[in-house]
Order: sequence, then C-alpha cells, then structure tokens
Amino acid sequence: MTTIVVALEVCRSGFPAEIAIDALIIHVKFSTHVVAVFVCYVCRDIFWFTGPEKRFAFRRLQAFFAQGRNIFPTTQTMQPLPAILPTEGRHVIHLLFRVEHGQWDLLDKSSRISAKTALAELVREIRSTPDTQLLIFSMVTPKADLGFMLITPDLHLADSFSKRLAVALGPDILSPAFSWLSMTERSEYTTSDEEYALSLEKEEQLTAGTPAFEEKMDAFRKRMTKYLKDRLEPNLPDWPVVCLYPMSKRRVPGQNWYALDFEARKKLMAGHARVGRTYSGRILQLITGSTGLDDDEWFVTLFSKTTSDIKAIVYEMRFDEVSAQYADFGEFFIGLQLPLDALYSRLGL
Repeated sequence: MTTIVVALEVCRSGFPAEIAIDALIIHVKFSTHVVAVFVCYVCRDIFWFTGPEKRFAFRRLQAFFAQGRNIFPTTQTMQPLPAILPTEGRHVIHLLFRVEHGQWDLLDKSSRISAKTALAELVREIRSTPDTQLLIFSMVTPKADLGFMLITPDLHLADSFSKRLAVALGPDILSPAFSWLSMTERSEYTTSDEEYALSLEKEEQLTAGTPAFEEKMDAFRKRMTKYLKDRLEPNLPDWPVVCLYPMSKRRVPGQNWYALDFEARKKLMAGHARVGRTYSGRILQLITGSTGLDDDEWFVTLFSKTTSDIKAIVYEMRFDEVSAQYADFGEFFIGLQLPLDALYSRLGL
C-alpha cells in the first residue's frame, strides 16, 4: 500500500496535481507492489481532479500505466486460480453500458486512439480463447449504448473478461446500465428415446426393430444430439438483430407453475415449442438459466434478420398458455450486431 500512501502524502502537502503525478510515477517505477496497477483507477478520487490542468495530469498518469503496465510482476507472482466449471454447459454474461461522452471528450486524440485500440485487442484476446464467444451490440434506444454477450465455461474467466471490458476504454468511459449472469442448460421437457419410440408405434404404426423404425430412431437421436449441443455449447449467428429479456414462471394462487405436476408442465411446454418451431430459419433462440444466479429464472436471447420476426414471435407466444397463464417478463432490449469499427462510428467514439 506504500504507493497510495505516497500519493496521499504528496496530496496533503498541497503540491499541484502535476507534481503529485510526477512523484507518484517515480515511486511506482520502483515499486513492486501489485496494488500499483490499480492506482490509475483510484487516483481521480485521491487528487480530486476537477480543473482542466488536473485532468491533464490524470491523463499523463493513464498514459504512463498504458505504456508501462508490463513492468509490474503480477503474472509471475499470482498463481492461476482453479477453474470454476459447470457440470455441463457454459456461463453467460450479458453486459450493457452507457457511453459517458463527457468523459470521452476530455481525452485527446492520441488517448482516444489508444483506448479504442485497447478494446479491440481485448476483443481479439477474448475471441481467441478456447470455447469462448463474445458478441458486441449497438443498443437501440437510450436504455443503453453498448452491449456485450460473453459465453465461456470458466466463471473466473467470465468474471475477469467482463471486468476488463468495463474499463477497456478507460476509467469512467463506460457506466453499467444492465447486466445478467446465466448458464446454458438442457431443457427438462425434451422428448426421450422411449417417448419417441412410443409415438412411432402409436402414430405411425411402425414396429420396433424394423428397418423403417430404426431409421426413424437414428434420425431422431442425431437431431437430439445436435439440439443438446446447440443449447449447451451454442455457436451463435451473426444475424444483425438481437432481442434480450429476462423472464420467470409465476408462483401465485391459481397460476403457480411449480404447483403443476411434471406431465402437465411438459404437455404445456410441448405446445409452446411447436409455436417456436414455426419460426425456424427466421429466429434463433437461446434460453439460459439464471435461477439462483440473478433476479429472474431465465434469460432469453433472440437472433433475427429483421425486427418484424422478433415482434411476431413474441406477440404470438403471448397467446400460448405457458406465456398467457404462467410467464412474467422483464425489460426488453434490442441490439444490433456490428463490426467494431462500425460500432465506434455509431457510438461517436
């Protein structure tokens, strides 16, 4: 903590902010304390940067850390943490931010280029990480400006990447507008081999063990294997329109989803799924579970090529009994997937 102590002592001595920054940089250059890497994020509070000359001094400190961050032996002294992995599936974090243009405007041209380069490099790092995806959105309407969807197995990695994304453009440039933690999961209502075999015997009058029966069963198993992989380890499309919202099942007298027996719930969900399948090729849906992880029980991410299909499926689903009787929805967000350079332009960065 000696680095912060030096900063506080210089500040209390009444030196101008620029001299205080010089003293801090000199001390940090010879400091081996890991805490030093965090000073650039707390020094605004230490020095009460309010005037233009103090903001300039702060940017000098930012530049110093951007150029000399590797002098600190953090990677040599920190032991890797054991991965926190789910039994199956992956962790999913949705992050929505507002861009603080007032703070951005305080940066000079060189600092802005450095900030955008830093975010671009972080995006490349995340996307090159095994079993990890990062989607980036320009959020429509002033609810938020910028959105990230991060999918990766290890919770430590998800947490680390999400925190680095929040400050990649610099301190106070992005302010949180919304976030959600969930996990990819299998549905408990999928059709089993036994149920499908029974339907072949009853509905198609096929006899078990015959070539026609076995051909149907083999095709079913292949479909279910792909379906399960797509749910647990999704490979999400680059379709431009994205709709995000949380939801839960109701637990009120007369409309308590969890008071229904399993067979009743499964029958209702089968009808719900039939509606969804009519939008195949137009809507890709990823439902992730957040029970015990966030405020509602699921998070829904819809991908489409047009807002018309988003609006249509959400509207039609409202008349399905599962939604009409038992579903509660949270706030809806619409985003647009854009390349990073186009996103910078859209956001005015």
